Amino acid sequence: MVVTPRRGPDTIDPLSGSVSGRAQAWRYPVAVGVQLDFKGATLEQYDEAIERLGLLPGGPTAAEELFHWVTKTEDGFRVIDVWESREAFEQYMEAKILVVAPAVGVTEPPEIQFFEVHNYLAGPRWRG
Repeated sequence: MVVTPRRGPDTIDPLSGSVSGRAQAWRYPVAVGVQLDFKGATLEQYDEAIERLGLLPGGPTAAEELFHWVTKTEDGFRVIDVWESREAFEQYMEAKILVVAPAVGVTEPPEIQFFEVHNYLAGPRWRG
């Protein structure tokens, strides 16, 4: 989703993403937070999936992914991401995650929640 900055009484509908108000000429992307809960999965499976995706711990994220972290939960693991857009996440999910997850033994699809991101801070893309 791309939002056009506007003057006046602007509103963004969080469900549809529609914007009301007077348009200006410049545009910028609106980031989206994503929480994925993989119930019944292990951190070892996560580590193997990351390796198969060609990603490195502490390394750069996937294209269009701005931030990523993972933690163990009582019944699996949770991933928290910030993506440039919901569409970018959904494309990556379809093309990569849903292909690699079964290959490492993850049998259930994750429960997914989306969050509108007001602001995020991130360090350098590479800390190698």
